[in-house]
Amino acid sequence: MRKRTATAAAASRAQKTSEQGEQMKLPEEIRLGSHTIPVVRKKGLIRHSEACGIFDEFQQTIYVDEDLTGSAVFETFWHEVVEAINYYGEMSLPHQSIQVFGLLLHQVIDSIQADPEGRG
Repeated sequence: MRKRTATAAAASRAQKTSEQGEQMKLPEEIRLGSHTIPVVRKKGLIRHSEACGIFDEFQQTIYVDEDLTGSAVFETFWHEVVEAINYYGEMSLPHQSIQVFGLLLHQVIDSIQADPEGRG
């Protein structure tokens, strides 16, 4: 099995900041089924792996490049969550579908956080 990665094409968005200009904080870990998956910021993924993020199936860890800021952090995180779901669910989704699902999850979660009481 190979490592699952967020495409380097997303690197063009890597330095965008959120509308609020805040640094977003990722969870330390997530749970998928019976799996606890650490989430780690790692330096040099874009430079060395040509990826903004990686879901490493062997380490059962999600890595997000440390140099990403703003919305690119969570966009990459959600992409890697979908990569993990794809792996554990043995879904064999094409990468384009993983990218779309990751972007949509990011948008939904971000919109809930932006308007937690649903008044917007």
